[in-house]
Amino acid sequence: MCAYPFAQPKLFPGSGFVAREKMKPPKGDTGIDGMISVVAHELAEVSSNPMLNGWYGGEDATAPTEIADLCLGVYGSGGGRGYMRSVYKDRWRNVYNVKKKCV
Repeated sequence: MCAYPFAQPKLFPGSGFVAREKMKPPKGDTGIDGMISVVAHELAEVSSNPMLNGWYGGEDATAPTEIADLCLGVYGSGGGRGYMRSVYKDRWRNVYNVKKKCV
């Protein structure tokens, strides 16, 4: 499945999966919003690790993970495959994915 939280589950015909509620792209354009998701991901990594030898984390010390990869593919509930956690809403009604340190 595409790594975008608003990808359509119909990409999996015959999977038996039925979405209760689909997440929608913020601006209504799946292609552009998906591209922004990838650009934001890479920007988070390059800004936290500009020399390619800086911040790494993760559960396995032998396989360090860049900061944006810690939460890769984890989205809020209500979508489809990969949507295994809940969505946190702050007091301004902004939403964030919640998984351990992924907020």
